[in-house]
Amino acid sequence: TIEEFHKYWERIDIISTKPSVSLPVSNYFGNVFLHYSSLPKLLQPLFIRKQLGKIIRKKGPDLIVVQEYPPFYNSLGLFLSSFFIKKIPVSYEILHIVGYPKAGGLKEKFYYFLSYIFLPFILKRADSIRVMNVSVRDFLIKRGVDKNKIRLIPAVYIDLDVFRPESREKKFDIVFLSRLVKNKGIFIAIDALKVLVGKFPNLKMLVVGDGPEMEKLKLKIKSLKLENNIILYGGAKDSKEIANRLTQSKIFVMPSYKEGGPRT
Repeated sequence: TIEEFHKYWERIDIISTKPSVSLPVSNYFGNVFLHYSSLPKLLQPLFIRKQLGKIIRKKGPDLIVVQEYPPFYNSLGLFLSSFFIKKIPVSYEILHIVGYPKAGGLKEKFYYFLSYIFLPFILKRADSIRVMNVSVRDFLIKRGVDKNKIRLIPAVYIDLDVFRPESREKKFDIVFLSRLVKNKGIFIAIDALKVLVGKFPNLKMLVVGDGPEMEKLKLKIKSLKLENNIILYGGAKDSKEIANRLTQSKIFVMPSYKEGGPRT
């Protein structure tokens, strides 16, 4: 996204939490600068204030974009930086509501509660709000957010040179493609497959992805005696590999509890 986006801006500064992998450089494409914290997430608001102050003193930005989600570290950092940013327009991106319409666990239920209570107050200072679907838009409007500020801009950046129909042997009846976390609905898909296998014993389901639920998933497959019906592929290395797995399958299933796009 940034590779395309950087062409239209003189400079882009990204303030981020500590990444999960080592990033050897902080400058990309010549005009994109990544500032990531080495501090724990709890201290991220202080890091945002420090970095935002530096950026504004060096070269005042024309726009601040905030991607927000509980526990709202970014908005806290913005609040601490209020003195610096009085005249700079602020656009919020609310890509999905954590725990809505269905929570994947107690943590998501708590985050949904935080969103329900605090998002209307946080978004009061926004000059514009970007959402990716009507579900999030309607949620915000019901919570009293100014509908005139909301812009519906779906995430449709698909490389049609890679993702296109192809005549190819269908090796799999069903493909599930996602991070293996509870709220993506992988266990719903497995339960549904168990029902289908009762009528169609030779059904094959390909699971592409990896994540914290992998070991639990393996145990469930074994307990339901679906070892001959489910192929655990693991993570795909790039978009071409993903496209190949999709075109080898008859049906793509995405039983997620919540989504922004989805962009799978």
